[in-house]
Amino acid sequence: MPCASKNLDLERVVVIFSFSSPIIKAVPTLRSCLVSFTDAEGIEHSIRVPAESLYEAAIEAMAAFRRGAFAEMTFGSATQLRIRVRAPEEEHTVTVGKVMSWMDGGARSSNELVKKNRLKERLKR
Repeated sequence: MPCASKNLDLERVVVIFSFSSPIIKAVPTLRSCLVSFTDAEGIEHSIRVPAESLYEAAIEAMAAFRRGAFAEMTFGSATQLRIRVRAPEEEHTVTVGKVMSWMDGGARSSNELVKKNRLKERLKR
């Protein structure tokens, strides 16, 4: 799959590479994504999640972090999540605020609406 190199700076969002579009175009199959963030003490934490899109990877990782050692942690809107995608390898950085804005925004299709609702439920657990 060809990968367009982009360098966008939108509201502190840096997309180093995109799946096709930094917004939501889905990758046709699930891909393994390593999502990481750096805490207030400067320690980087990572988790691997399967996802079809950049935002899905971010939300699945936040939900997984909350189910684990970071159950009491609140991700601020400026928290940056680094997302590394395997096969072929790509890396993205997006703020939690941008992810939450996408999730709370409108859906362009019924499939996207179903996905957003499922992801909202994942964060509540």
